[in-house]
Amino acid sequence: MASMICKPMKTNRTKKVYAFINNKGGVGKSRSAVSLSEYLTAKGVAHKAIDADSEPGRLGTLKRFLPDAEELVAATNNRGRRLWDRLLEATEEADVVIADMPGGASAHFVSWFAESDVLGALEAMDIELVMVVPVCENRDSIMGLRTLWDGVGPEAQKGLTWVIIQNEKDGETITYLESKTRKEVLAAGARELTFSAFNFDPAMNRALDCARGANNEAAFLTFSRLIESKQFSILQTARLRNFQKRLFEQFASVGI
Repeated sequence: MASMICKPMKTNRTKKVYAFINNKGGVGKSRSAVSLSEYLTAKGVAHKAIDADSEPGRLGTLKRFLPDAEELVAATNNRGRRLWDRLLEATEEADVVIADMPGGASAHFVSWFAESDVLGALEAMDIELVMVVPVCENRDSIMGLRTLWDGVGPEAQKGLTWVIIQNEKDGETITYLESKTRKEVLAAGARELTFSAFNFDPAMNRALDCARGANNEAAFLTFSRLIESKQFSILQTARLRNFQKRLFEQFASVGI
């Protein structure tokens, strides 16, 4: 597991919005958002989940994991400014909001931030906006972080809270660890955590990637539901519990 940098929260604001974002697909945005939801549930923290990566006629990945998540589709939000407005509005319904953002959300965020006094609005609404950016060994995922970071500029770099997730699904993130981008974001106060790769037998890996409940219903199984499903042996279930425990420890290590 890679080294970890722990930074304190920037604010003590009452409300928090966690936006999972990277223009590169397949970096673990949805799985990370689901894991945060399960972590908050385990802590007894009420929260609202929003799947902003849905399309007409197709459920987003987060919605499949968390059927109670609010669904924002392209037809209603145009994947633009309205989407980001909705995230802040949702704090009227829950003090903590988790959002799985679509591809293209980075460009929309940059425009939204540039044309509005976002930092002032966040202060007035008592909201901490946490930009959660998963990266993996794929260089495009690092470029996704770089593009967002450069696009928002110094004001947002310092005024928002940033959490970078090293997703080791394709192996240790050497390219990211040695990158100039990593050095810059950490120097500016970003927090960093690591999600280890699944290290289970093939049957368990398949279950984690595409598990479905009884009768093949649409909802994917979260770690907690997989643990409760009793479809694995005692030792396999113990591995699942330990893996989830390590995920939760990573969230706790950065003050979430």
